[in-house]
Amino acid sequence: LSRDEELPILEQYFWSDIHSNMFTIYITLTKGQRPSFKMFLHGDNSDSVLIDSKFLGDKLKCAHLYRCFNEAGSNDNLCKAIEKQFSHRQLWFPTTTLSGYDVEAVSILLTCSDIGVWRFVNLGDHNIRDVGLQILHHALTATTVTIERLSLNSNNLSSASDVCLSDIVIGCQVKQLVLSYNRNIGDTEMLFSTILSDPLSVLEALYIPAINLSSKVAKTIFVSLKRKGTKLKGLDISDNNVTDEACGMIADALQVNNTLEYLNLYGNKISKEALAIILNGLRENNALKTLRLSKSYPEDTRTGVLSLNGNINERRNLHNCKVKLNIQFFKY
Repeated sequence: LSRDEELPILEQYFWSDIHSNMFTIYITLTKGQRPSFKMFLHGDNSDSVLIDSKFLGDKLKCAHLYRCFNEAGSNDNLCKAIEKQFSHRQLWFPTTTLSGYDVEAVSILLTCSDIGVWRFVNLGDHNIRDVGLQILHHALTATTVTIERLSLNSNNLSSASDVCLSDIVIGCQVKQLVLSYNRNIGDTEMLFSTILSDPLSVLEALYIPAINLSSKVAKTIFVSLKRKGTKLKGLDISDNNVTDEACGMIADALQVNNTLEYLNLYGNKISKEALAIILNGLRENNALKTLRLSKSYPEDTRTGVLSLNGNINERRNLHNCKVKLNIQFFKY
C-alpha cells in the first residue's frame, strides 16, 4: 500500500494458515495513524491467545510461526517461542500454497511493521507464480524496506517476472537471492544482467540451480562478473543446461574477477576439454575459495584437476595470498 494513498477510516486484512488454522493476523489501517496489528494463536483446545498491537509493534521481527508452534506444545510456550524468534527479523511461512490474497497480506506484514531491515524472507515452495510476485512487487517498491536474504525458490516464476524481480532485488537491497527450481526463468538475460550490473545493486550471492539456465544466459552472467564494481561473492548454477559454449566466457571472467569466492558448476553439460579451459582461467585468480564440480569426470581428469589445485595454491602462497582454493567433486 502506498503511504500517500488515501486510506479509508478503517480497513482490515487478515492472513491465516488455511490448512491448520493455527493463527490469524489482523492488520487494521486507520487514516492518519500507524497500522495496528493483532494476532490470534489457536491452540489444540480451541482457545485463542491474543497478542496485541503493542506487542507486535515492538516485537514484529519474525513470523516463523509454523516452527514455533511445533516446538512449543502449549500456548504459553508458544508465545515465548514466537517472541524469541522475532528477534531474528525473519519472515518465514509454512510451505503451503499462498493465494494472491495471502501474498497481499504477507506484503502488508513486510512493509507496515517497524522493521526496516529483514534478515531473511522465505516465500519458497508456495507456487505464487508471476501474479503473486506482481502483488509483492507493488508493495515492496512503494517502501524503503531492506531484505538481506530473499528466497523465492519453487514458485513457478517465468521470464515474465524479470522486471518485478530486478526491481525488488535492487529496490530492497537484496544481498542474497534464491531462485532455484523456477524452471521457466533460465532464458531471461535481462534479469541477470540487471541485478548483477546495475550500480545500485548490492547482490552478493545468487543461487539459481535447476532453472533451465542456458549457455547464452550463463555467458551474460559471467560477462557481468568481468566488470569492475561487481559485488558477487557466491554463484550456484548447478543442475542446469550450461554447455561448452559458455566455458570460454567463464574462464575469462575467472581470470579477472576478484570478488567471487564460491562457484558451483555441478550437474551441467561441460566436457573435460571445456573444464580444462575453465581451470586455465583460475591460474591468475586470487579470490575463488571453492569450486564444485561433478564427480562424473574420469579419474585421470579429477587427478589432474586436484594437481592443478595444488599448483594454484603454491602460486598464491608465493604471492603472499592467504586465500586457498578448494576444488570439490560431488556425486549427489
